[in-house]
Amino acid sequence: MLIEQKRIALARELLKQRVERRGQGTPENIEALTNLPDEFILGTPEATLIWILEAIWRNVQAGDGQIGMSQILEVIEGSRSNGGEDENRFRQIVEVGRGEKAQDSVLQYCAYRLEIEHPDAMLNDLEIQAASGMAMNEISAW
Repeated sequence: MLIEQKRIALARELLKQRVERRGQGTPENIEALTNLPDEFILGTPEATLIWILEAIWRNVQAGDGQIGMSQILEVIEGSRSNGGEDENRFRQIVEVGRGEKAQDSVLQYCAYRLEIEHPDAMLNDLEIQAASGMAMNEISAW
């Protein structure tokens, strides 16, 4: 399976899980999700989350421990900021990325971008954390 197909399948699964967690996982809704066009799936918060996490993973792997999380987030933000940005909040996240708990900045950054790019989705921190965990398990196996 090509990487793009894996991304779409993962985003579809994460979207399905979100719908189920919110108590809307009726058989009809799940079937509708299964039949959504790939283009729609690529526009979901879940696809955005996957893109961000995959970019972080690729940069961490390529940097071989030499690139800090704050630098990685700066690169990613540079490519995503055309979708809007909150410079003060981003700077706070970057500072976390420079600290001892740099991994905390990953979820903070994901939440930040999802709020900007998908303001109507209203994903809470637990949903982002659950989706991120599953996504990273999959991405790291690609």
